[in-house]
Amino acid sequence: MKTNWPTPLSRDWKDGTKIPPSVRRGTKGHSLATKVLEEEEKMWPTPTNQSAGKGEMLKTLVTKDGKPAKKGERAYNPKTGKHVQITLDRAVAMWPTPTANDGKRGEVNEDGTIKDSWKKRKEKWASKGVHMHKPLDIAVALDLEKKNDK
Repeated sequence: MKTNWPTPLSRDWKDGTKIPPSVRRGTKGHSLATKVLEEEEKMWPTPTNQSAGKGEMLKTLVTKDGKPAKKGERAYNPKTGKHVQITLDRAVAMWPTPTANDGKRGEVNEDGTIKDSWKKRKEKWASKGVHMHKPLDIAVALDLEKKNDK
């Protein structure tokens, strides 16, 4: 269902560069500024003529909370504490490497949602301390579910 964007207001500049938790939970409506920020989270970074952060450095990036940075999150260098730009090559590297079996497992429904069988298997292995590899088709479906939940 398509909806209209919020009407611009003179106070929109006060919203800053983060989407408040109340807006993410749906207990408060979007201003134009927060709607733009939400849409920007769905976009890929703009390509530049610079390559950045090749190799192991990407694996060390963290959030402000010290957790490993994921696609769509602000990333920081844990050694310096400085914000690290997520360039297009870094964003691409955060996705799993495609394999020949992607899409052949039957783990994703026609509507793009993940079947319960994969989620149950993941929970089972996680309870044993095993981190299950996330194939590209599953990663894409999880990303779509995350965007639809916002």
